[in-house]
Amino acid sequence: MASQIRASHILLMYQGSMRSTATRSKDEALAMITDLKAQIAKGADFAQLAAQNSDCPSGREGGDLGTFGPGMMVPDFDAAAFALAEGEISDVVETPFGFHLIQRTVPEAQIRASHILLMYEGSMHSSAERSKAEALAQINAIKADIAAGADFAKQAIDHSDCPSGREGGDLGDFGRGQMVGEFETAAFALDVGQISDVVETPFGYHLIQRTA
Repeated sequence: MASQIRASHILLMYQGSMRSTATRSKDEALAMITDLKAQIAKGADFAQLAAQNSDCPSGREGGDLGTFGPGMMVPDFDAAAFALAEGEISDVVETPFGFHLIQRTVPEAQIRASHILLMYEGSMHSSAERSKAEALAQINAIKADIAAGADFAKQAIDHSDCPSGREGGDLGDFGRGQMVGEFETAAFALDVGQISDVVETPFGYHLIQRTA
């Protein structure tokens, strides 16, 4: 079983289902979701039908629930979602919340990277006393040392102003939208093993190495 999957759903609640404000009967909800399943089978767009019909707030995002692991959803939903192949849509699933159609989707790409951060006086969250010019000169010197064969992780331990420096600069896995824009753009443009040019963000100057 996958440790994490991504899925979207369409939820139709009914009068008496958990947390429901719906006025439809259980039979009406079942008939309605069965009709939606038939529409999808004929080519209707799952996300569009979720936006138009789902009683879950995720409907506004086309039903997207993001990424989740086993046990994070109610058992019947969990079992159905993890049994799906990517792109596959479930039969109607009943949970205490109502009736669902579940589509397993492809998780967003994630990468792993390490970085070296040099802050300067006035950069975001900085307690550094060096000037911006001094920070730029220092990170360019570190970049030259790495190009000459110095170990990236050792340089991070010795010089980085980010707490990740203690771990050789390792930031773990992350997807799009989790880092500031300039950092994200640079990191996702790298090949595995490649090291970026100097990247400036509101936090200071970075060197980024994509590790996976």
